[in-house]
Amino acid sequence: MRTAHTETFTAFLRLPQNFLSAPVLENVGTEAIDETQCLITRTNVEGIFALDLSRMEPCGVSRCENGAEFWMCVTIRFPMLPGLKLPEDEVIDIKCKPQDPAISGSNVINFQENV
Repeated sequence: MRTAHTETFTAFLRLPQNFLSAPVLENVGTEAIDETQCLITRTNVEGIFALDLSRMEPCGVSRCENGAEFWMCVTIRFPMLPGLKLPEDEVIDIKCKPQDPAISGSNVINFQENV
């Protein structure tokens, strides 16, 4: 989702069979970032992780082509051993079509009775 004030990239990740280590982001920028902006956290469901990115480029999200359209893409690595890059690691690319622009707002309605 991308609006004028907010941009987020969220997904749920399932560990591949026989993998135990938490997934990690590939292609993370060298720019110093707050770790809370590029989160991969365990959920309360065994083997499921939540991906929640609140910054695009520093968290490894890039624009990629999908036919004639531009999508947002991020690469996730499922390491066989935590902290090491091995040929046995699983690597996936997540492609997401950005949400169409929408207008949001709020109105206040007064429901007071006339007495």
